[in-house]
Amino acid sequence: MTEPDPDVDQDVLDEPLGDPVLTGDPVIDEALLRLDALDGRPVDQHPAEFESIHRVLRDALSGVRRDDAG
Repeated sequence: MTEPDPDVDQDVLDEPLGDPVLTGDPVIDEALLRLDALDGRPVDQHPAEFESIHRVLRDALSGVRRDDAG
């Protein structure tokens, strides 16, 4: 087991992140909200949702838009 980093406030790591900061871009904002919603979903569903969100963000950054976000 590794030692905690003394330069990192460990209490900050345990605090909830709060609401996501939205960008104004509806595609990016939806992806951020989907990430935020993962907290309430079973962990075994996280990888598939991460992949889907990653695809949406990658496509948005490359200028490709898909109608299916899922």
